Amino acid sequence: MSNYESKIYFHSKSLSSSALILLLASCQKKEVALDSEQLRLAPVQTVPVRFEDNYSTRKSFVGTIETRRQSNLGFELAGTLDFIHFDEGDPIQQGTILARLDTSRLQARQQEIEASLTENSASLRFSQSVFDRNRELIKTRAVSQEEFENSRQQLDLNRARETQLLAQKRAVLIDIKKSELIAPYSGTLAERHQDEGATVTTGQPVFTLLETGVFQIRAPLPHKVAENVAKSGSAQIRFPDNSRHQLPLTRILPQTNRETRTRDLIFTLPSEFTSVRDGDLVAIEVTSLQESRGFWLPLAALTEAERGLWACFVASPDPGQDAHQLDLRTLQLLYAKNKDVFVNGTVREGELIVSSGLDKLSAGQRVKINSDN
Repeated sequence: MSNYESKIYFHSKSLSSSALILLLASCQKKEVALDSEQLRLAPVQTVPVRFEDNYSTRKSFVGTIETRRQSNLGFELAGTLDFIHFDEGDPIQQGTILARLDTSRLQARQQEIEASLTENSASLRFSQSVFDRNRELIKTRAVSQEEFENSRQQLDLNRARETQLLAQKRAVLIDIKKSELIAPYSGTLAERHQDEGATVTTGQPVFTLLETGVFQIRAPLPHKVAENVAKSGSAQIRFPDNSRHQLPLTRILPQTNRETRTRDLIFTLPSEFTSVRDGDLVAIEVTSLQESRGFWLPLAALTEAERGLWACFVASPDPGQDAHQLDLRTLQLLYAKNKDVFVNGTVREGELIVSSGLDKLSAGQRVKINSDN
């Protein structure tokens, strides 16, 4: 029984039946009017204001996966390519002969030096015997001092000639060895720049070799950000498959790029990262704490205000009524993250802000707070 009906019940004995009917009808009309007004109030979801003294930001910077070592391999000598044993994409083991220059002239020079050594060896033996004989004869003055000195000089010349020829022989052997292009480390041939028969100059690339199994990340970051990462000693890195890993910082390069004003940070990838490839891009996600007072709101709680500003609807209790009235308050947008924003504005701690459905609301409108809020 309603309050109105209770009052009617207690006073029914003092009223006529017709007056009772009229009073009851009037009360029912008032209840219907109140119920219809409640139904017309738009239900809204709200969030309370909770101020914080700081917020964290996350920025992403592009890094590149690269092999730890990458070399353009060429010969130390100029010459004509005789053989190339491998092609692009071939796996290579350290010490493997990749290509060879034509060594016919070097081999001819080697034979010439061998002949000269043979000839000089005979002259050396003869001059040695002459010197040994004269050294004995000089004791009895059977030869003159001049003849003795001449024999010693000839022996010295033949010895010097032998040393010279041996040095030339070693130089030719070194050149023959350098006519072979040998892999300095294990890896994969990324590029082949020359073919057989080509004449190459000193240092001209024949292959590009990428080291396999050892990768690193090179990330150019702004100077201040780089220093902050260096202090923490690690960074969270997002890979092409959207996986995230916290990797330690290997080193930070001392120089600043004059064009980009950035410093390179190097992160070494553990050996279990086998699916990455040279040239893949990653995201270096850097989080930093910003000192600023404000509060978080869902992005859907923002509406456009005048002069390009942002605003929100504050739902304030309507005195004496089971409803709230909307008030438009301007906001300062400080930071946005996913579907949330950190803002500051003309609101107080604990006030209720409408969190969605703003397109159907207006300032001064009376609403009811959703019971699920």
